Amino acid sequence: MTNPTHSRSGPDWRLVLAVFAAATVILVVRTLIGRAGMPFFADTDDAMRMVMVRDFINGQGWYDLTAHRLNTPFGAEIHWSRLIDLPLAALVLAFTPVLGADLAMVAAGYAWPMLLLLALLWLSARLAWR
Repeated sequence: MTNPTHSRSGPDWRLVLAVFAAATVILVVRTLIGRAGMPFFADTDDAMRMVMVRDFINGQGWYDLTAHRLNTPFGAEIHWSRLIDLPLAALVLAFTPVLGADLAMVAAGYAWPMLLLLALLWLSARLAWR
């Protein structure tokens, strides 16, 4: 018996990147049009997550999940994990020298979902290839 050989060489990564780029443009433009005149972090959870990221970057401890801006003067314990704060903080720190601190937060807010989309498309292409 002979083993069948696969004639396919692999997924077309240019197509995957083109789909990613198109989806990125569509989603960002849709967000900008849909939120015209509104602040970027219109959802309070999004804004609070970025406040926690900013506190983490400014030296708040990994295990200190107290939001000092809430329930003053005592602060409020936040139930979120810091695991999501780490990549967001890395993006903010990477964008800060180029964009400044405030725009770096907004850029990270756009970049993080798009990076998750890229990972999802890559994984989908790999699984579909099998």
